[in-house]
Amino acid sequence: MGKIIAFDALRFIACLFIIWHHTGINIYEFHHIDHTFFRTAGLAVEIFFVLSGFLLAKSAQKALLSPPPGASACRAYFFARIKRLWPEYIFAMLLCALLTNLFSHHISMRSFMLNAALLGDWGNIPTIVAGVWYVVVLFWGGCLLFNLIVLTKEKAAYVILPVLSCVCLFYLINHGNTISGHSNPIEFNLLSKGTFRGLLGLTVGIYCFWICDFLKNIRVRFRPRITHICLAILEITAVVLLINAVLLRKGQDIADFNIYFYISFLVGLLYFKKERFLKFLSWNGWEHVAPLSYTIYLTHLILLEILRVHWVSLNAMNPTLMFTIVTVLCLAFGFVCYHTQKRLWNMLKKYLVVPQPLDKASRP
Repeated sequence: MGKIIAFDALRFIACLFIIWHHTGINIYEFHHIDHTFFRTAGLAVEIFFVLSGFLLAKSAQKALLSPPPGASACRAYFFARIKRLWPEYIFAMLLCALLTNLFSHHISMRSFMLNAALLGDWGNIPTIVAGVWYVVVLFWGGCLLFNLIVLTKEKAAYVILPVLSCVCLFYLINHGNTISGHSNPIEFNLLSKGTFRGLLGLTVGIYCFWICDFLKNIRVRFRPRITHICLAILEITAVVLLINAVLLRKGQDIADFNIYFYISFLVGLLYFKKERFLKFLSWNGWEHVAPLSYTIYLTHLILLEILRVHWVSLNAMNPTLMFTIVTVLCLAFGFVCYHTQKRLWNMLKKYLVVPQPLDKASRP
């Protein structure tokens, strides 16, 4: 039940795919230049959702096995998600709002407060940070599903979540026949396509954990040699198909949904530590770069907007060189933003939080 480094490494790699996808959109498509680079790399967002759903189910299982009642576990999860998502998001929002007010247009206080409450990209609420739909769905959708699992237990597993996932799947099939896209259409003047996309990815991750937990508890002994050979073949197949899905395809279609199978299998393999070719994902060095993934995701579009406006000749550069330069700059910008917000929050905590006095029993 401890920390799985390979999951953080997988997030970081997915973040690179997202950077490449948005680079093609912001540099080439903005200037109406036809290109075939990383058109479907945006599907890497599903890696974030499946991993989050997997860890959500893991936390829910721990909450169900612990003595506190369900309501207190749900409250604890809610505040834990705020602590995890809110600081970096608020920093990115403040940075983006400052740059927007200086160089583009004025952001109203109403929009700022709604975005601060993680309500951006819902209905007609304007977004300050581009790509915030992912954070909104991850937070509110995650809290909703956690509450359903903890409070309804078997009903969630056998009725509510299957129905919810089927509704999301059929909705996405009937609106574009693909996972890609997140803004339109808006249903009930509130829910965007990204809401259904994110909920489907989270439920896939939840069921992925439940299947892994079932396999962990079965008392069947398989022949080690045959098992290792089969898992190695399936691992290579899943990696090749995943790379093809996010890097090599030229457009979106119904085949996008296959990505859930590839991601779920690899996540389960990493969870059981049965991987052979992906062992580099468990390298301890990932602990130094993997925590940057969330900040890089939130800030890379800010930098891409600046580069698009102030580096006009970027689109005429050799594609390999251009993507390399943009990737390095996005990673460096995310690194600076991550450590800046960490330092600012620590300073704020130092000045606002009163340190607790030591108990008499703990004093030397």
